[in-house]
Amino acid sequence: MLTQTLELLALEEGCDELCRALAAALQATPLPKPADHCGGPATDMFRVALSLEDARAVAALVARAAAAGRTTSATAGRGLGGFAEAWQELVQQLGQPRTSEAGADDPPAA
Repeated sequence: MLTQTLELLALEEGCDELCRALAAALQATPLPKPADHCGGPATDMFRVALSLEDARAVAALVARAAAAGRTTSATAGRGLGGFAEAWQELVQQLGQPRTSEAGADDPPAA
C-alpha cells in the first residue's frame, strides 16, 4: 500500500516531503507479520513516521483519488479498495493519546 500511495503522491504538486517520508519507511526492515497476516513482500508492513497533519494530508489525497476512480499500476483492475480507510485509520491512531508506556514513542505501522 505504501508503494501505491507513493505512486499517487508523485502525481501531486507539493508532496515532495510526504514522498520522502514514505520512501524512507519503505527502506526500513519490514515489521514482523502477525500470525493471521498472509502474503508476500507486497503485504509487508512498515513503521511510518508522519505527523498527524501529514497523515491527514495523505488520507485526504487518497480519499480524493479513490472518489475520482483513480488507480495505480498495481490497483488498475480492482481500484484503490481499502486505501482510504487504511489511511484514515492511521489518522485516528495518531490522533489518539497513547495510554501505555510500551511503544509510546513508536509511530504506528502501515
